[in-house]
Amino acid sequence: MNETATASSEQRSAEVGSGFGIVDVALVLLLAATIVCFILKSSGYGLFADDWRLADRGQSLGDFFQPYNNNLSIVPIAVYRLLYSVFGFGSYLPLRVVGVVSGAVVAGALFLLVRDRLGAAPALIVAASMLWYPRFVILPVTFNYYFALTAAIYCAWLLTRESRAADFALVLALSFALCCSGVGVAASVGCLVYVAVVRAPLRRWMSVLVPSAAWGGWWLLVGDQGRGPLARTFSQGVEFVRHGLAGSFQGLVGGNRLLGLVLAVLFVVNLGWRVRRGPRIACHELAWSAALLFWWVALAYSRGLLSSSDAVRYRFVGSVLVILAFLPVQRPSRALRMHGRAAVIAGLVVAGLVVSTNHGGIFHEARALEIGHRRIRQNLIVANLGTEVVPDRVIIPLGGFASLSAGDYRSLVVKYGAPPRTRPERPDVALIALGGFRVTVVPGSRPGRCLPLAAAAPIPATSTTVLGAPDRGVIVQVRRFGPIWVTIGRVPPGATASIDLPGLQATTPWMLRASGACVVQDAVSVDMPKNGATVTGTTPLVASTSRNDVSAVEFRLTGGNYSDTRIGAAVRGYGWVYRWDSTAVPNGRYTLTSVATNSAGHTTTTAKVSITVHN
Repeated sequence: MNETATASSEQRSAEVGSGFGIVDVALVLLLAATIVCFILKSSGYGLFADDWRLADRGQSLGDFFQPYNNNLSIVPIAVYRLLYSVFGFGSYLPLRVVGVVSGAVVAGALFLLVRDRLGAAPALIVAASMLWYPRFVILPVTFNYYFALTAAIYCAWLLTRESRAADFALVLALSFALCCSGVGVAASVGCLVYVAVVRAPLRRWMSVLVPSAAWGGWWLLVGDQGRGPLARTFSQGVEFVRHGLAGSFQGLVGGNRLLGLVLAVLFVVNLGWRVRRGPRIACHELAWSAALLFWWVALAYSRGLLSSSDAVRYRFVGSVLVILAFLPVQRPSRALRMHGRAAVIAGLVVAGLVVSTNHGGIFHEARALEIGHRRIRQNLIVANLGTEVVPDRVIIPLGGFASLSAGDYRSLVVKYGAPPRTRPERPDVALIALGGFRVTVVPGSRPGRCLPLAAAAPIPATSTTVLGAPDRGVIVQVRRFGPIWVTIGRVPPGATASIDLPGLQATTPWMLRASGACVVQDAVSVDMPKNGATVTGTTPLVASTSRNDVSAVEFRLTGGNYSDTRIGAAVRGYGWVYRWDSTAVPNGRYTLTSVATNSAGHTTTTAKVSITVHN
């Protein structure tokens, strides 16, 4: 009997070991593949937002303790200071590696904690869910959140260990989290609730109170206690917290609202069941539920400009706190732990589904960010041309809410060097290669009567020009900062097109060349779209007038629930142009007019143009 039991026990142990081996290998492969994939996907990135705002921090010891976004940011300032001192602005790869690897470390830390409590299969599912989080933004500037989250996960594990070594490690881990971002404050709240519920001994209390009190003293003496800009009312704050909590659950189930609601219900039921069994049994759930609630309440107080659905990183933090709150404080019985081969296979399948389901949204976000980085690089190319092109006082947008004056930017370049590909030999070619120059042909449009275009026509820095090609196809070329003409598009024969050129922080005019083209310039009328046209998506609305005293033109829409409703003011180029998003109105038939106002305040309304919106 004993021999049989021993053999059975050994067999179970072998199965468990085998299961762990399979999952460990799967996790290592998943982590490696994700890191490589995300680094490759972020290859078009450059310095962004906080990368710039923290570039000149850490000049003195006191500078490390000055608040940044209302937080104590010693660790991120130190990381930026180190990387910029070693690599300068010459390569963004080191920051990309820090950002991507720090996100992967969060998933790895969760894997180890969940495996310890629930087994290998759930651990792999959780790790995959956080690695391939819905609409996850591959943005290195968020590494401070990941640093703090990793420390918070370590704190959750240390709280269940009763030793002096664990107390000392808890002081270090919580201090590290508090020096990274506001995530550390939420972790501190969780730890305080935990030690209160379990009635921990004094030395454990001190392990949590010492770093928490030190941060609180910093916040009172140095920190910024003010609310964020555009502070919310109480009802708006409650709505923000509600959406944030819902998003924290939805993020764990692929962003699905219904499954997120089911998960939230299970969360509440599990919390209530454990509380009924006694606070000590529910200490983990109570602690990290308090941290989750505090996280969203604190954001509602301090981040007045943001919506809870805007920043994926905030939901990511919330989802990690949900996972911590779900975990039991002790390992459940072997019967409840998922060690079997069937469970391991199920875990591998679900992890694969998580990756395949979320990769599209993640890659879409990566593409959008790459386009944003291209626009920043365009601004930097122009700024690097010197004060004659961009004076020192001009503000350069650098992503997010970050911006620098051209003078401050150039002083950083003197210190750290120019970012890659921002000092090209042929700036016009580089600017146009980065995109943002549109030649939009209106299907079915005809140029009608229009004025001949000069051989090389100067036009304003930010321009929308309407060209017609009455006889043959026309090649559209521009130049601005150099002598080389660069092709940006083509207007087919007999068609009309809108030519959009960006200003890029400089007032230097563009030169436009389009041999055989003419500038649409009829009597006061709506030139595009034509009467009876069907429009879809974003389409240029073009009005033209031969009068010289027109100071403003606006477009109005009638049909459905609209009655002579203003939909936008036009920008003056060659003609008056407004880029209208037709998806803002329901599909159907409408009439479009434009109203021109002259310098004396008199208005003229064009004849009605019938259009059909079909999206």
